[in-house]
Amino acid sequence: MMTAIVQQFQSGAITMSQYVALTNSMPAIGPDAPNSRTRMTDANAALTNAVGPNAPDSRTRMTDANAVVTNAVGPGAPDSRTRMTNANAVLTNAVGLDAPDSRTRMTDANAVLTFPRFKPRPRRKVVLDVVSADESDLECTDDSDLQAPSPKVAKQHAAQGPSNTSGCTPRVVPSKNKRKFFDVTATVEQEWEETEAELAAFSKRFKPCKSSHARPRKVPKLPPPKGKKTSNRKQGTRKSDVSPATMKLRLQEFPGNKLRIEGGQLFCGACNGNIGSGKTEVQRHCLNTKHTKNLTKAIDRGARTEERRNALQEYQENFAKENDGARVASLHTMPEAINDFRAETVGEFIEAGGTFGLISRLRKHLENQAGMPLTESSHLARTFVPPLVLAEKNLLREEHEGQLFAIGHDDTPNDGEMFIATTKIVTESLDFLSRVANVEWLESNPDNKEISSMLIKTSSLTLRKDLGDLVSVTSDSLAPNKLSFEDKIAVVAPNADLNLCNPHAYSNTRAEFCTPTVDEFMSIYNNITAHSNRAKKVFREVTGIKIFSEDDEEEEIKEGANPKKGAGNRWFTVDDVQELTLLPTFLNGKLLDWAETLVAEGVCEASAGKMVTLLTKPRKKTLFWLELVMAVVTGKTLKINSTKLEGDTFEILYAYDLNLEIMSSLKSPITSEIKAEIEKIAAQAPARVSGSDHTPAIEANQVEDHRVLALLQAPSLSGIRVGIQPPFWNWNCDPPTTEQLGTIAPSATKAKILEVDLCVKWDDASQGKTEKLFDQGDGTTYLTQEGLNFRLLPYSNGAPAPEYTKPSPAHLLATGDLQDTRVLTAIAEGVIAPAYKYCTNLMQHKRHNQMQRYRAVRIFNPLFAKGNPVTQADLDALQRLKCAKHRRVKPHVAKLPDEVALYNQLCEEIKDESERTVTDPKTNTTKDTWDIKQWWLSVKNKVPAFFQVLRVVLLHSPNNCACERAFSIVNDSFRKDQKAALEDYVELSVMLQYNNRTRDRTKRANSKKFLRNDARS
Repeated sequence: MMTAIVQQFQSGAITMSQYVALTNSMPAIGPDAPNSRTRMTDANAALTNAVGPNAPDSRTRMTDANAVVTNAVGPGAPDSRTRMTNANAVLTNAVGLDAPDSRTRMTDANAVLTFPRFKPRPRRKVVLDVVSADESDLECTDDSDLQAPSPKVAKQHAAQGPSNTSGCTPRVVPSKNKRKFFDVTATVEQEWEETEAELAAFSKRFKPCKSSHARPRKVPKLPPPKGKKTSNRKQGTRKSDVSPATMKLRLQEFPGNKLRIEGGQLFCGACNGNIGSGKTEVQRHCLNTKHTKNLTKAIDRGARTEERRNALQEYQENFAKENDGARVASLHTMPEAINDFRAETVGEFIEAGGTFGLISRLRKHLENQAGMPLTESSHLARTFVPPLVLAEKNLLREEHEGQLFAIGHDDTPNDGEMFIATTKIVTESLDFLSRVANVEWLESNPDNKEISSMLIKTSSLTLRKDLGDLVSVTSDSLAPNKLSFEDKIAVVAPNADLNLCNPHAYSNTRAEFCTPTVDEFMSIYNNITAHSNRAKKVFREVTGIKIFSEDDEEEEIKEGANPKKGAGNRWFTVDDVQELTLLPTFLNGKLLDWAETLVAEGVCEASAGKMVTLLTKPRKKTLFWLELVMAVVTGKTLKINSTKLEGDTFEILYAYDLNLEIMSSLKSPITSEIKAEIEKIAAQAPARVSGSDHTPAIEANQVEDHRVLALLQAPSLSGIRVGIQPPFWNWNCDPPTTEQLGTIAPSATKAKILEVDLCVKWDDASQGKTEKLFDQGDGTTYLTQEGLNFRLLPYSNGAPAPEYTKPSPAHLLATGDLQDTRVLTAIAEGVIAPAYKYCTNLMQHKRHNQMQRYRAVRIFNPLFAKGNPVTQADLDALQRLKCAKHRRVKPHVAKLPDEVALYNQLCEEIKDESERTVTDPKTNTTKDTWDIKQWWLSVKNKVPAFFQVLRVVLLHSPNNCACERAFSIVNDSFRKDQKAALEDYVELSVMLQYNNRTRDRTKRANSKKFLRNDARS
């Protein structure tokens, strides 16, 4: 029946109103139902009940053939979605307001479902034109209330054309929101657009929050084109610009710019495009910044190609000599162009820090771009890595030819021991060229002879340099490094000085801080973070900071435990942990919350319990707070000043002043910042413990005496010169009558207050015999009292006498009153005192000669010479540098007195700091506009002797950071899964990545060899 109604409607026999009335009168269930889910496919089928064994809907069909359900809804309904909880409920209609299924319930009580809403496929353009004859019937709800026929009906209607729809009117549906319209065009496309809008609105409303990774990219924009720029015509030359003869003349007028004639046009090989052949156009192009950059790249590219080509040829010759005439198969059989392409691919990928596996993944793309074949990665490695290493070493020899140089070395554990040697040269333009010259993978730590062997190999064999041109050797202060220099290098390189690394020394100074409470906490903290990933995760959840410990691997530390990018210098990892993780979380209480959370969750329960106890006991908590503040504030100052010494340029000129500044900060550690912190700590400290009111009767001179004796007893300070009047001592021989001078000898007995066990080697009293000295023991005579004239004298090598810090007031410390700021100040000074003693002993005694060299070269700092004019004594102090006697340096040193007056005048003309300092309005920071390099380049022709000696002085360095940077490249380029990489591959990777950063091949372009090869190419 439904089919007949649709056919009448399509043929125009009935109107829209009649169509709606007929469909409304049809039953909701049965063969003629408009709902396809309840319509039966058999036209003869008669359905007496909507449910039962024969029900057409599988969801309501009963599995039991005898089951008969008299009602589709109610307590016994088979469908749980339509079963009513009320036994008396009877539903007379399957649709409407009372329908049990929410999907078919209508909001209008009079609504009857006649046919389903049709949602067509997108992009299906079937148009139904409906024109109303009566405006009174055109009251309807929103467009969504218009119902469309089935797809089949719509398709047939569209095929018959719009004329068949005359007289049709839309279905009228009562609604609260009515609006009038006169022309209606209902289309399938329009309905899909409405559905699309609804979906878009839903998607926008319930859109989830995106992470920062989903932020939009910043795409650079250009303004809309104007004028001639809108033209699509290429900007280039035409054949009729100039004559061919004049065009050839342009190549002679502008040499070295990669210009050539192609197809009757002037072509720039650097910019890879045609240019105008007029003289003005060519001149403008050659002076363009873009052309200059492209030309530099082209020269660099050509130089690299020539270097690789020569190295491939040399490698094949050496291979044939070493293997009885055998040849490298692939290099000999493949054309030169393919070998160049493969060598360039390997070199560029390694320099970029890539791996051979990456070459394999990009092989297809590289071959398509170049039009040349590659081969498997293992074949590329064994064929081209050795010649590329040879090419790099050839280039190093060329750069070091005729130059004085310095060398630095270091080794680090890396699946054995990795040894790296770096070199440094200073050019006439004051360019600092730092190069990795040797990388070796050793089985174990090298001894002093092995280190000497590798340094001599690097200088003499790799660089082919005369060791007489070596002016400085830099290393850390490990015993094998010092012995290798003293026993061998100093003999074969008589002009070289040993410079030990200062940042290493200050890292060790930081380790001398006396912080027992913090050390106890750090032991627990590192134990937890090293063994429990759950503890790290809980820390991040509680504090919002990503945790790392000083035992973590370097790549984990670089991820950072703080808002900063990176974790700072790896020499000061403890400072990073304490400054960026522990102190802020301790002050806001999150550190205690973390420990308590671990205990509650049972994670590292024993260690976490110890941490809770330490952070909750009042006295322990106060001492932890004070020690942590001192370690962080003083350690931060130490790290900042030490970082200033870590460059590769003019740091040697500032080294002496920076070292004095560091020692001064350790000598007087109580700054205004620390004083403010001490007041905060005292305000929250616990009250004095009952029964500790008694203050021991310890006099100040006794405490001072204790400090002096502790200084003398330090094992590292053997050799201290002292002088004293004889009445203090009990002599085991006839006591002398005058002041005695002697040298402290090592003693194994530790000093205590008023108990002295020192060995002094007297100058004359016992003819050099070592005597033991004892205090008189009556408790009335002290080492530092007036009349004894106790003195600390300069060392035998001329180093100044050591200083001892002011003593901590022991009578205050014994009271235990942490609410007294004087007590907290004394404890704070005691935290730093051991570090100061270690630092002064190291820098003023053990490295006395090195510090004196630093002091001598200060005169080459124009800002220092401005306030301290150079004198003849300052020039004489330069003799402390062994390189001053070098055959090429000695003549310049002899000319310094003739230029010293002019040099002092030039330094005096430098503007004062207030005049040369500018303030950035955006950041409100000040910047000194004076540049030391530019100043020296501007005066080098006026004081040439000073300039040439400066170049040699700058080869000395107060740090060994070049080797550390090379180790960082190894760690970044070779992960745990590449531990089996061969030595030459690692060496090539480090060399290319490190050396090419500051390499300028354009300065080699004027050599005859390069110009000849460039013309041939």
